[in-house]
Amino acid sequence: METFFVLLVLFVAVGVHAGLGFGTALIAMPFLTVMLGLPVAAPVVAIVMTLTILATLAGEWRHIDLRAAATLIGFSILGMPLGALLVREVDPTIGQAGLGLILFCFSVFRLANVPLSVSEHIGWRALAGVSGGCFGAAYNTNAPPVVIYGSLANWPPDQFRGTLQGFFLPSSVLICATHAGFGLWTWEVVVLVAMAIPVVLLAIWFGRIAARHLSRGSFERAVYVLSGVMGAGLMGRAVF
Repeated sequence: METFFVLLVLFVAVGVHAGLGFGTALIAMPFLTVMLGLPVAAPVVAIVMTLTILATLAGEWRHIDLRAAATLIGFSILGMPLGALLVREVDPTIGQAGLGLILFCFSVFRLANVPLSVSEHIGWRALAGVSGGCFGAAYNTNAPPVVIYGSLANWPPDQFRGTLQGFFLPSSVLICATHAGFGLWTWEVVVLVAMAIPVVLLAIWFGRIAARHLSRGSFERAVYVLSGVMGAGLMGRAVF
């Protein structure tokens, strides 16, 4: 029964990610950490997320804004030392709650049709990249600043999904390599991932079909709702 629920959680998480471009770790980690424990949940989710990113890129690679993705990756590397400093100097609950509050307020404003936008100027990309690297290094959460930037830059859904995958892939591969290097790829992890592969492929198929049937307005609202959930989750994690 536990395995069934693990696969169900992964199905939902991967389906959302395939449809919107992000969400695997956001949805899967809280549940799987409770069910499996962090030493098993973290590598399972990391591997599944990497497979999801690669599968999504297989269909969306033509829509990647290579310049934007490269700029975001480059500046995220610059932001990682700031994240390490943040962990050392600032109470982690403050930074995590602050990021969650920003993300939650952004979602509320967008759902309320408050006019917010940014240009494609490199300065905004630099801010998003540095913020993503900073929060990724500090709290293993690099998606929110880039999701906010892509939304405010009014990227079309295909460009949004594709460019996010281009940004996520290097860090996801690095996380998997780190887990493997520290011996977290146990037999239990390998078996769970092998069992999850058919579920992941089915979820990706469903997610991409759902994405094709979403209008741009519906896609954007779904992104805002998921962003709000992510923000609330970060604030809740900081408090509890």
